[in-house]
Amino acid sequence: MTGNSILSCSIKNLCLYSFIGLCSAYLTTLTRFSPYYFGLGITFLFSFILLLYNEKIQLNSIIRKNLSFLSLIVFYTFINASLTNTMEKLVSLLFLVFINQGSVLAGYVVCSKCNRQKIKNALNLYFYIAVIIGIIDFMYRIATRSDLYTGSQFFYNFKGTSVMFTDSNWVGFIYMIAFSFFLYLNKEHHLVTSKKVFILFFICFFSFSRAAQISCILVYLYAKYHKAGKKTKKYILIFIIICFTISAPSILFFLSRDDSFQTKLVILKGLANYLQYIPTEKLFIGFGSEFATSDAAGVYTNSYVLGHLYLVIKIMDMGFIGLFLDFVFFYFLFVATNKKFTYLFIPFFICGLSMCPTNLSYLFVFAGIMLNLENMKESKISNV
Repeated sequence: MTGNSILSCSIKNLCLYSFIGLCSAYLTTLTRFSPYYFGLGITFLFSFILLLYNEKIQLNSIIRKNLSFLSLIVFYTFINASLTNTMEKLVSLLFLVFINQGSVLAGYVVCSKCNRQKIKNALNLYFYIAVIIGIIDFMYRIATRSDLYTGSQFFYNFKGTSVMFTDSNWVGFIYMIAFSFFLYLNKEHHLVTSKKVFILFFICFFSFSRAAQISCILVYLYAKYHKAGKKTKKYILIFIIICFTISAPSILFFLSRDDSFQTKLVILKGLANYLQYIPTEKLFIGFGSEFATSDAAGVYTNSYVLGHLYLVIKIMDMGFIGLFLDFVFFYFLFVATNKKFTYLFIPFFICGLSMCPTNLSYLFVFAGIMLNLENMKESKISNV
């Protein structure tokens, strides 16, 4: 092996391990820039170096389509900032686009230059970092719990502090997506053990995020349903219907007394008012970045918006065009992964019912890995 080949191989490994391994390291209450962003920077930097060493990247249909969607979203971001007079926020908007949609492309390209075993090793690194941080976060929340809530609201005492985020709901969202992805890896590719999937569920459960807990259950049911035969699918559907019917009265009673649920109703009522009174052109382009979380939003909504509900934030900030582009991109991922992106879309959708998941970068990293794994599977089938 030549010196250039050894350097090239080392760079590939560094990209893979920093990009995937560090994407579980969110410590925003300790540092403004979480380790993940350093991993992303390393990946883009060394990917450029790989090109200098003549590491050719084959522009297959997945990469071309990914680049096309990324370019389209970047173009609309420029146009939207110009039309809404928010050019001062353009840099942060573009940064968000590249660490989200750009991470799909980077994840796919990095994994395409490595074999299955290297990808498995990088995922193991991700797992161990995620578990260590998750346990530390849980212990910290237990140690710094408050005594403000009693009765059915008691669990709120453990949600206010975290080494990862100021609200443990975000911790739950991270681990429900990690759980969903590892469940996919276990069921579809046998790359991780069931034990790892269970441990991630355990950490997710003790984030005390109800949305995260429900999402994990729904994804697990989807996995069972997806892998089952036609007859078994009928039994699963019947089981779900029976469980929902039995538990519906208790769920409705609980929601009627839950402050978080009542807040979401207020926000949806505000959205209805917003859609009724705003100028028609604002329906399409919105008011620009961060409008939904500003005081000005109250003029149109007669309510408050505190980073809740993905659909509400997206419509108010980027309009229906921005929302449409997001779902076109999701549809591309859905088709390109042979519907396997559903594993990730379910927790994303559940997350979007509680808050606006604009910076769930690791979800897009996982989507890039998923694209690569599904593409490798198709290549093997076509070569048989």
